[in-house]
Amino acid sequence: MALGFSLLSMLSLAFYFWFGWIEGWPLAWLSGAWFLLSLYAVVSFKQLSPKAWLCWTGHAWEVQLMLTAPSQVEHAISVHLDFQNYFLVSLSNPHSARQWFWVSRKAFPERWHGFRCAVYSRSERISF
Repeated sequence: MALGFSLLSMLSLAFYFWFGWIEGWPLAWLSGAWFLLSLYAVVSFKQLSPKAWLCWTGHAWEVQLMLTAPSQVEHAISVHLDFQNYFLVSLSNPHSARQWFWVSRKAFPERWHGFRCAVYSRSERISF
């Protein structure tokens, strides 16, 4: 929600600037306030996200929250942002809402390359 508000306020600030309704110091102050609030929204989103493991079973993705058992529900994974050392991914299935995750290389550096390969590979079921 905070990220949506940040995007909406950025668009309104750009609209006011485009038509010349705001300029000079008021524009600088509002732009600075928008930047700080947007940074706060991103940091709070990252900190409030549940700590979880993404597990590949060989044919589907599963979510395992810390201190719980695996979900046993198959998910489809989508990569939305790829910063080489960080991913913003989402998992979806037909029975629940989409779940969003920031995945960091620091969490498991020895398996990062394999994780990247698994995320970008498409599993296909072959029938003979």
